Amino acid sequence: MLLSVLLLWTGACSAPDGAGKTSGGGDTVAFRHARLLRAVRCDSFVRVDVADAWHRGRTLQTYVLVPRGQRLPESLPRGVVVRTPLERAVAFSAVHASLAAHELQAGEKIAGVCDAAYIVGGDLRRRVADGTWRDFGRSLRPDIEALRAASADALLVSPFENSSHGGLAGAGTAVVECADYMEPTPLGRAEWMRFYGMLFGCEARADSLFADIERRYAALSRRLGATRRRPRVAADLPASPDVWYVPGGTSATGCLLADAAADYAFAGEKTAGGVPVAFERGLAAVASANVWLMRYGRTADFTAETLAAEHPRLATAATAGCALWACNTLRLPYHERLPFRPDRLLEELAAILHPELTGLRKPLFFTRLRKAKSEAGERKN
Repeated sequence: MLLSVLLLWTGACSAPDGAGKTSGGGDTVAFRHARLLRAVRCDSFVRVDVADAWHRGRTLQTYVLVPRGQRLPESLPRGVVVRTPLERAVAFSAVHASLAAHELQAGEKIAGVCDAAYIVGGDLRRRVADGTWRDFGRSLRPDIEALRAASADALLVSPFENSSHGGLAGAGTAVVECADYMEPTPLGRAEWMRFYGMLFGCEARADSLFADIERRYAALSRRLGATRRRPRVAADLPASPDVWYVPGGTSATGCLLADAAADYAFAGEKTAGGVPVAFERGLAAVASANVWLMRYGRTADFTAETLAAEHPRLATAATAGCALWACNTLRLPYHERLPFRPDRLLEELAAILHPELTGLRKPLFFTRLRKAKSEAGERKN
């Protein structure tokens, strides 16, 4: 059972001074890309510090991982004590449930999920439908009584700025702050699987998988870096008639587009989050783009006709030479399968942006939208 009490600091193992040994005698676990994680391995526990992505220099939470079945050491640093491996975790987002089930092969250690209605992947949906994974309601208003009755040993929750998860205290279970989505690079987020591997007792598997992801990503990035073509790329759809949100130039998506040898229209926006841009500015980006990548969530797939009906000016701007590629995130598990597999997403982008390259897998998530005029011409031929 996970203990959600805070234990007094006794100096048993201090925070890391850098790589290798720490001042308290522990060994630093080296994270090569994740900027929000620090870990020190001591004789009887592992201390993991999660940095506060919104307040520089602060710690969001500290976890003290103690092997299950081992007697609790008398001297522990201050933090949330977690008995590992986890046996009954609740994932508040599909991305972490998917990571556990697919990459870490620890799906049997997930007791349930939140926001089950938004799960897209068929295998994950089946686990909910057959009762293997219990549905604990909405992530922002979960069923606290059900969580308490489930005797979960961890709640995997995505934090927000200044969020306290106060309502979850009633569940009697400690909260694991899954701040991986705040990492500014794709590999930084993916490397969090090594922390989750510690939690689920499959650290070696997670380390090996991440090393392979890192190698594949680096090799493809080098190959793309050697190409001379830099297609101009616009992103996403307007959120309203006046504005839309696009990925910042220093966001994980912005980083991916840079590594995919793209000339991203909003690369100059030096922010790791989404950027609201005026409609006219977005229109200009689309008009000058070679490729327009759209991610959207709808019950029905988006079409060129839908675009023309909803945004006539955008449709007109894109008819000249802009290739339209779209991914319906409500019908395809884009947000479930790709956040921790940036190597696969980079390959998908490479196939779209650089069709001249050989040996790349065909896109699985993005589909090219055929324009009505082109389709008519093809029918005549």
